[in-house]
Amino acid sequence: MKEAQTILDKKIEIASRLFQEGKITLEEAAQLVGVSQTSAYKLLGSQAQPVPVAAAGIAGVQIKHLVTHADDRGFFREIVRDDDGLLQRFGQTSVTVTNPGVIKAFHWHNRQDDIWYVASGMARVVLHDMREDSPTFRKTHVVYAGEQNPVVIRIPVRVAHGYQVIGRKPVMLLYHTTESYNPADPDEERIPFDDPNVGFDWSIKNR
Repeated sequence: MKEAQTILDKKIEIASRLFQEGKITLEEAAQLVGVSQTSAYKLLGSQAQPVPVAAAGIAGVQIKHLVTHADDRGFFREIVRDDDGLLQRFGQTSVTVTNPGVIKAFHWHNRQDDIWYVASGMARVVLHDMREDSPTFRKTHVVYAGEQNPVVIRIPVRVAHGYQVIGRKPVMLLYHTTESYNPADPDEERIPFDDPNVGFDWSIKNR
């Protein structure tokens, strides 16, 4: 009996790791453990560790690669947790929808961080470091975010950001900010999408 429980625990440990890394589906995890998908989700949830957050190419920018739990009913995906270190303070949650081909860029904030999640469609997110005291000052970093690459992006203060909708579907962007919008004192700075100091080429490359 004890040996059987040890084998089961080992299977759960392996399935949990592979499931969290996105290498197997919930159905495959259930088959590995030998239980139903509902039971597998409960078991794996009790074993699961928070998805790690990685550094990006600009100081302070963080990328969280999301794990999708899919089965024949659809999918489940965690976005932001209180233990992933992304949202230091809650100010406001907003959503915006942008049509195919549209470019929204660039703006930045002096007081608030942004947490971005592209819920549908695909976007080319472009970040540019405006901070003179930053080790990545004037560096540009690109993240492709959306259905084909589900990620959360933390954008710190004075990092200019914008995006272009790529593909034929509108983009739905859900974003959290660390401060609520104040129309009497808006924390918004803007530069044109084609600003020569940024020098980003927005054209789509056909290869």
